[in-house]
Amino acid sequence: MDNKMNLIDLFCQNQQISDWKKNLHKSSRQLIMGLSASTKAITIAAGLEEADKILVLTSSQNEADRLASDLISLLGEEKVYTFLADDTPIAEFVFASQEKIFSRLDALNFLIDYQKSGILVTNVAASKLLLPNPIDFKTININLTVGQEYDLNNL
Repeated sequence: MDNKMNLIDLFCQNQQISDWKKNLHKSSRQLIMGLSASTKAITIAAGLEEADKILVLTSSQNEADRLASDLISLLGEEKVYTFLADDTPIAEFVFASQEKIFSRLDALNFLIDYQKSGILVTNVAASKLLLPNPIDFKTININLTVGQEYDLNNL
């Protein structure tokens, strides 16, 4: 991990990246352009030193997947969350997967948990999805116990 942190520290010596990091706490939009995929991931990872939560919006699901993969290799899975949707709306319904659903739930839990810090990577298509009110999402939980029977109509 020391080598990775040294790489991030090296990037932070760049004045433009340092200025970008300082502006992260302003709750405003920041645009990063002109960086390759790997350098973009290192720059965003460096931003976690200034902000507890960072939302990264990409133009496509493929770009979001690649960026999330690079960020995971830098920061670990516990610091990177994805909330993705297929770029083609019809494919979203045809190819729904449990992994994508679990990833979205994990991302929503990350957003409402003030204790967690990390990076949420999403794409434009996912940003258009209708989401529940955060208060409703936080309060409506069902605790299931292994071996106990439940009436599905009451769930």
